[in-house]
Parts: sequence; C-alpha cells; structure tokens
Amino acid sequence: SRPTTALLLPRLPKPRRRESAAFLGALLLGAVFCPDFTPDRPKRLTIQHISRDLHGQKDAGLWVLPMDGQRLAHLPRLQRMTPVACDKSGPECYLEWPWFFPFSDIVRGDVFEAAAPPNIATPATLAATRDGDAVALRLEGPSHLHLAIRGDVRGWEFEGVESAPKPRLRAEGVYFVQLTCGRPRCNFELRLTARGPVDVTLAAHHMEATSRDLEALRLQLPAWAVGAEWGSFVSELVARRV
Repeated sequence: SRPTTALLLPRLPKPRRRESAAFLGALLLGAVFCPDFTPDRPKRLTIQHISRDLHGQKDAGLWVLPMDGQRLAHLPRLQRMTPVACDKSGPECYLEWPWFFPFSDIVRGDVFEAAAPPNIATPATLAATRDGDAVALRLEGPSHLHLAIRGDVRGWEFEGVESAPKPRLRAEGVYFVQLTCGRPRCNFELRLTARGPVDVTLAAHHMEATSRDLEALRLQLPAWAVGAEWGSFVSELVARRV
C-alpha cells in the first residue's frame, strides 16, 4: 500500500546522477572548509558539574560533551581533560553517567575532570527494595529526573498512573525513563516485575544551578565556546543494584 506521506507530497522529478553528485560534493566541501566558530556562530557544548554515587563509590567532577562533529578541536583547555571511556553501544554509559537525553550513541569525545562535589542543598535519593520478582523503587529529586534500568524487566507500574507505557528496551540494553512533575521537588514510586538482578541509576538534573568550578571552566574557554551551550548545570547520579 502507498505510504500516507506520499498522498501529502507533490510528485518530484527523479534526480539526475550528475546533479546529485555535484550537490553531495558541495555539501562535503562545506563541511570540510566551513568557517571557524565565532561568537555569532558559537560552539555547542554541554557542561555538567556532576556528583556520582556508584554503588557506594563516590566521585565528582566536570563533564563536557561536544555537540558537533568537530568534537573538542581548538579547545586545548578541554583537550587536557580525561576522555570518558565507556562503550557507547552498551548499557554502561547510561548506568554510570547522568545523561539528560538518551543520545550517548551519537556523542563522541566527551571528557571528564575531577573536582570537588557541587553544593546541593537537598540531594536526590533512590531507594530500591525487592520481594521475589517484585522490585519497588522510590525516588525523590528536582523536577528533571531520569532512570536507566538494566535487567530482565517484564513489566512496571507507576504510582498514580492508570496506564503507563510498556517497558521498551533500547538498543544499548537499558530502559530509559524520563520523569518530571512540574514542581521544584518531585517524588515517584515505581514497581517493577523482574527476574534476576536489576541495575537502577537515577540521574537528577538541577537545571538552574551552577557552581564555582563550572563557572571557572567557562571563563577559561574562548568567547566562541561559551554562552551558547546546550546546557550548563549541576547533575547527580545514584546507582544501585537490587
């Protein structure tokens, strides 16, 4: 059957091979010889001051994600930071790092530098308990919360939600859940049905917060790499196995 979109679009002439090759060549030249970044054409970065609690092992630092194909070119201050070593096609990146969106598979060249923990007035909390195949999760934190779950999840229920979407496993091997309540502080309760061990990671993002270390890093970057970040904020990560 004809796709619905075909009924909504006019019939276009079939492109000629020579014209297509010329067009693709022009795009390639534009990508290779594109002008340098400027304050009017700024670099896109995400800068997060993060604190992590990985099954009781704690650390903190500055995490920088380049959001374009040039990665960290011409940014020596960021090139001195430690490259993040995790398999972007597997679950560890989502279980060990506080991603704001589930796009670890398209981000390359992110780096990390140890720093003192950010000052968070009320830290996020994650409690996980188990009774047979029933796993209860209770979480509290700011208005932007994300869960990454690894395990043989057969179903889940959200407190106060009559019909939640069914669990959908991502290609990386995790279930990724985005949660918000529209208030400064949120509480959620989930019940999972799962066989065997379950790894749960809570990422809590304080979108309006900053820190002295984060602002100090921004001051060390050129003018064309600040002011247009996709985000610069404070994040927490709490990981538990149940």
